[in-house]
Amino acid sequence: FMAGEKEKLARTFFLKKTTQFTTETESFKLQCFVDLAEIEGAPMIVGFPNIGITPVLTCSYLFDDLKLPFIGNVLLKMVPANAVVSHDGQPSRAIRIFGDKRLVVLCSEFKLKDDLINEFSTLLVQFQAKFNSVMIWCVEGVPVEKTDKIEREEMQFLTTCATMASKLQDGGHKVIQNAVIAGVSGGIIAEMVDSGADGNISVLLAPTSSFYPDAWASVMIIRLLDSLYDTWTSDTAKLEKNASSLEDTVKKLMSSNLQRSATKSYESMYM
Repeated sequence: FMAGEKEKLARTFFLKKTTQFTTETESFKLQCFVDLAEIEGAPMIVGFPNIGITPVLTCSYLFDDLKLPFIGNVLLKMVPANAVVSHDGQPSRAIRIFGDKRLVVLCSEFKLKDDLINEFSTLLVQFQAKFNSVMIWCVEGVPVEKTDKIEREEMQFLTTCATMASKLQDGGHKVIQNAVIAGVSGGIIAEMVDSGADGNISVLLAPTSSFYPDAWASVMIIRLLDSLYDTWTSDTAKLEKNASSLEDTVKKLMSSNLQRSATKSYESMYM
């Protein structure tokens, strides 16, 4: 076979994984396909659907851009089985884990039911302790009802780490106050508070449009995370291009709709 033919042939089958580590609760089983030493100490970012696309888009872009290997998944025992197939033909369970020494990404496009979030949060904190992750990052978008320019540089945050709090405040970001954080992010925060776990958690809330799928929130979060770590760097150029293109399209559509609406109102005055 020529090199190109071998490459094409390699893409016609997927790899089966051998479990190296497991931890589980009544409803969940987390399986890791690498020795935990291979991800020892890495920060972990978690992304599940909540309000908008920010958590899932941020995680998906990071594991793809950093070329993080697929290293594990989470089995939800009490629901019908399904498999998510990646762009390169590798199937896995819906909740997937990617990572190496630089960063661990745990994400899913499927939303967890509310009555399972507490138990899943317990599982996640147990996993963090097993590989001594320096930080769990939860990222969310905060909808802003604006059609013109959104102020994106300033984010809100919560963290258990004094050093990280100083860095984020020095960067112009504000502490979250008088708020309710729902979903998986809220569950993990509550678990970290109650469990007395040794690890740390930080939550980032980035402004995002409430009118359209807004990729700029993910761009800003990735830029911020990139600035906080020396072990990896992510090029957001492609994501920025997609975000700008989508934003321009939406603005044109909204402008067109406003013009039509104004024309109809004008015409109705003389009907």
